[in-house]
Amino acid sequence: MLRHITGGPLLRHEAHAPDGVEEQLEADVNRFINNAAEVRCDLDASDFSCSKIFQW
Repeated sequence: MLRHITGGPLLRHEAHAPDGVEEQLEADVNRFINNAAEVRCDLDASDFSCSKIFQW
């Protein structure tokens, strides 16, 4: 079962910097996918829920 949750990653409190953008984006992705409000998996119930951003 696939359900829509919310949108995308939270906005940062600072701008992405050219010399650290890869690390900043990686941190944003990790925070997003580890947020239970965005991605949920219940193997016992065969249930997976994620943000629509993954359906691109």
